[in-house]
Amino acid sequence: MIILDTNILKGTSLRGPEAELLLAIRSTKVERVGAPWIVLEELAAQQAILYEAKYETAKDAVETLNKATSWAEVRPPRKFSPDHVREYWRGRYAAIVEVLPTSPSAYQEALFREANLLAPCKRAFDRGTPYLSDLRCGETDLFP
Repeated sequence: MIILDTNILKGTSLRGPEAELLLAIRSTKVERVGAPWIVLEELAAQQAILYEAKYETAKDAVETLNKATSWAEVRPPRKFSPDHVREYWRGRYAAIVEVLPTSPSAYQEALFREANLLAPCKRAFDRGTPYLSDLRCGETDLFP
């Protein structure tokens, strides 16, 4: 079985030769091609975040255009639905890989790693500084 992680799938064009190769491998039924459910959720979440930023840019542009246009109102994009975006991307990725169930112990380890910023999780950065780097005990409500 070929098991793909988030980084591999994120770098794979769903319309490109990589996806076609994965589909060809799957169709032979000689080798399975899969990704853990949590990988698809992470990819779907990342796509929803990217889409929301683009949506906000488009909405702001329409508002700016409407302020500058006196003869007709430009219609704004339909309401943003992160659930719709996530569902779309889950389906797109599930079309090329078999979705593998993830065990509760794997979820626990993933949560522990994310909470403690342990590899392979990614650290969040704010203006080049690690997210929690400026917090010290007693300086916030988080650390009484």
